[in-house]
Amino acid sequence: MIGSYRRTVFKSFISLIFYCTNRYQFNIEFKMAESKHDRATVRKRRRDLLHQYYGLADEDQTASGGKPTDINGSSFNVDVFMDRLLQEKGMKDLLGLQRALDEEIKQLDNDMQHLVYENHSKFITASDTIRNMKSDFQSMEDRMKILADKMHEITVSSDSINSALSGRKQQISKLSGVHNLLKKLQFLFELPRRLKKCIEMQSYGQAVRYYSRARHLLDQYQHIQSFEGIRSDCNKIVKDLSATLQARLLKPKLSAEDIEETVELLLDLREPYEELCHHFLDNFKQKMNWELMTAVEADGGILQSVNMATSGYLSNMQGLVASFQKLFIQKQFQLEDQSQLSGRVESAKAELARFILSSLKDYVSKMEERFLSEAECLDSAQLVTALDKVYCKVQAIHLTVPGADVGSELNRVMKNVTRAHTEFHLEHMKQSFTESLSVVEQVLGGSQRPGSIELEVHTSNLVSAVKGGVEGSLQQLQAFIDPSIDFANQTDFREEFCIGLVRIGIVHRFLQHLMFTTVQYTEQPNRVPPTLHLTLSRFSYSLATNSACYLMSLADEKFPPSEFGLLQHTPSEGVVQQAMSAARSLLNAYVQMEGQLLSQMIRKSIETRDWMASPEPRHVRGAIRRVVEEVSIIDKHVDKLYEEGQKKEISDSSRPTYSYNTRSRGYPYSYSRGRSDAPYMSTNIQKLFSERIEVFGEIEFTKLSVVTGIIKIALKALLECVRLRTFGKFGLQQVQVDCHYLQMYLWTYVSDERIVREFVDEVISSAVHRSISSEFMEHSVVEVICEQN
Repeated sequence: MIGSYRRTVFKSFISLIFYCTNRYQFNIEFKMAESKHDRATVRKRRRDLLHQYYGLADEDQTASGGKPTDINGSSFNVDVFMDRLLQEKGMKDLLGLQRALDEEIKQLDNDMQHLVYENHSKFITASDTIRNMKSDFQSMEDRMKILADKMHEITVSSDSINSALSGRKQQISKLSGVHNLLKKLQFLFELPRRLKKCIEMQSYGQAVRYYSRARHLLDQYQHIQSFEGIRSDCNKIVKDLSATLQARLLKPKLSAEDIEETVELLLDLREPYEELCHHFLDNFKQKMNWELMTAVEADGGILQSVNMATSGYLSNMQGLVASFQKLFIQKQFQLEDQSQLSGRVESAKAELARFILSSLKDYVSKMEERFLSEAECLDSAQLVTALDKVYCKVQAIHLTVPGADVGSELNRVMKNVTRAHTEFHLEHMKQSFTESLSVVEQVLGGSQRPGSIELEVHTSNLVSAVKGGVEGSLQQLQAFIDPSIDFANQTDFREEFCIGLVRIGIVHRFLQHLMFTTVQYTEQPNRVPPTLHLTLSRFSYSLATNSACYLMSLADEKFPPSEFGLLQHTPSEGVVQQAMSAARSLLNAYVQMEGQLLSQMIRKSIETRDWMASPEPRHVRGAIRRVVEEVSIIDKHVDKLYEEGQKKEISDSSRPTYSYNTRSRGYPYSYSRGRSDAPYMSTNIQKLFSERIEVFGEIEFTKLSVVTGIIKIALKALLECVRLRTFGKFGLQQVQVDCHYLQMYLWTYVSDERIVREFVDEVISSAVHRSISSEFMEHSVVEVICEQN
């Protein structure tokens, strides 16, 4: 057998060497092939050799027919190949083919020598391997012979033992049964002593296991007097043990593991099922309530409080559920009445569901109080993480105990906390805007150089503060719609949060608050400087034209009510209209306040002067110069915030008959005396056909419109004050000088030159009617006086 196996192995090894040699040669040829055609040729040659080796070459050639011109084929014909080359190739191609064949022959010779050398070394290695295998098989054959001899000896010994013991087997089995019974009897007689010793060592589990092991036998043989005494002693000891365990169960600081162990021992002692169930839940309830209060009152932030409650209260609740199901539901009791067992299990499940429901409601209520106290924080991510932990943990317990459903209560808490948090964000933005507005009010109210105030900077700061506050709050609140947050994936929560709490509750309400706050400044105009009204008007105008729509669109983009739904835009027309109305009200208030200030300045200068005893005018009154200076400052302020606007051009044909004076400083017209009895006066007919000037007309959001409105109020005040005074000769001339000075400079600030001209005409006309002398100063003298000032 061993010799035949050796010959088979040797033949297989020689075949393996032959296959490796041919495969190595084919690999060399394949690697040397540079093109796909050459590689295909090598593959074909490999297949031909394999067919030849397995005896399939003749069949393939017969089936397919070899080509006589194929130099690598078995049907190659030299004469046909040479005739074809001579017909198709030229001398140059034939010489090239000859050189290629020579090189290929040389390369094949080299490869063959290399292959022979390598195969020779492999053959030597194979010979050594066969020699080693021969010696290994020889030693293995010797060991197998020794093993066969020993197995024969074992078989003989086993047969002799079986034949010797076959007659006593039944007797030995009977003696073994008697021995086991004696051991059980010995255990029963020693049971009272063992139980007492275990109780003294507080090994209550071991004592219960001893009693459970012997209880069946004691009940079965209680009619025997000796067993009845043992049973009576054991029952008395077990009764005391049960009392000890029940007293232990009532300890308030008993750990969860000790509670479970104690209840399990009492169940093994067959104590009342319902009573143990109530004791088990009550003991856990006290422990869980203490842990819940500790977690709610803990310092360190909401996340730490939730972690403590989760790891304490909810973890103990989950442990309670697992222990309760193990002890009162899954534990198999040996009861004869299976219907009674089913009733107990159903009663235990209902009791557990009521307990978990009550405990979860307490937990949700206490955590709601803590969440509401911590809702006033700007770290939305931390608050969302804490809420999600509570939500996931409660839902996990609900899945474990289906009857304990607090989903509606939990959703209510989530919405209340979220609403409180968004309200805090709104209040924070309101407070930030109030602080920014107070800074602007303080700067504008305490400025000593009003002409150098950078109103555009304050306006830009207010707009930036509003945008930054809203963008920051929206960025924080995006944590509530994170896809990884479980409670945020509810459709009703997401829709109410995105639309009701963020878009409307924060952005829309905040913009309305801005309008309400800014408009309130118009109710007490004398409390704040006029420049604040101008700044707030530009701020409101920026909100109406750009910022309000941007913030509403930003909220719509960042807070879609559905994760995959279409983008729903919140209407912004109402907010834009409110902002535009607030801007117009503030701008009107600014115009009226500045106009009133200039009017008071003019009124005081008119009322405090004795126009009947006025000296001959030598200069422009200081109040008039101050009015022009204030108008220049107002023009600079408004120019920083509003565009220039369209200035109305007057055609030459519509202008009155004034002569052009090149010496006037920017003032293109000077009056030319016509009739000596009515210089500078418009006739009643001209007034009838002239366009009426609206003093308190609509103010546009342009610099020319704003400054024109202020100048109209000031000139109207000058006109009314002149109508109430009586002028002497020099008083009339002083009014003439002042009016000329006003017209020289104020025409550049108004949108329509006609306004200044007609108001000046009205003032001069009123002064003439209220004057005792209508003698005017020479116009050239008036120009000289005005140019000197």
